[in-house]
Amino acid sequence: MANKTTFVKLDRNILEWRWYKDQNTKSLFIHLLLKANIRPHGFRTVTINRGELATSYASLAAETGLSIQNVRTALAHLETTGEVTRKQHSKFVVISIPQYDLYQSQLTGNQQATNTQLTGNQQQSKNDKKGIYTYPQERENRVRGEVPASAGDVAAFVLDNNLDVDPDAFWNYYEANGWVTKAGTPVRNWKALCRTWHGKPQYNTTKTDAPADPDGLTPEMRASVERVKERRRNEHR
Repeated sequence: MANKTTFVKLDRNILEWRWYKDQNTKSLFIHLLLKANIRPHGFRTVTINRGELATSYASLAAETGLSIQNVRTALAHLETTGEVTRKQHSKFVVISIPQYDLYQSQLTGNQQATNTQLTGNQQQSKNDKKGIYTYPQERENRVRGEVPASAGDVAAFVLDNNLDVDPDAFWNYYEANGWVTKAGTPVRNWKALCRTWHGKPQYNTTKTDAPADPDGLTPEMRASVERVKERRRNEHR
């Protein structure tokens, strides 16, 4: 069961919504409301703001049970009526919900007053218990090795352990979600988590047009793996 701070609100007027009887569009919109960031989060070279999420069409298809074409059609519907906007990047898409605050309230006055009284480690401890990453906490977890430093670390681990895991899919999924599990808790052992992906169906959005590679990696991922290997060699000199 989700924490009460992660609830979204649906007004009964949604029954009169243009897309209410379109099951694909309705399903996708509710999914986006549940997946959107509550707080800003860094993702690769961009910041994913409150009411936004970084994802891919294949990931949305896997998460909702829709086809990729159904996802694209539903997004087009939602764009025409202003429920969402999207910005395409090279390997992911950022989807924004302009009216997100109507569905996910900000903190109440009493909650804000309580949070204001918390400082430094107190605030970080509170966020950590709720499974919410702040930027310093995420950086700290990366330093401790609980979260991989780069996608190359994931690929190198997969290759070293002969795992049937798409490193791109693993990295993109958890990077987009702030390295928080489905239960809402921070990832503490990404390698053990990666092992749970072994042999399970994964959606690959980056390899279809890539040149053949002995390990099925994209050129970018291969270069990243080589950088990780070089770093390891330097550490052992």
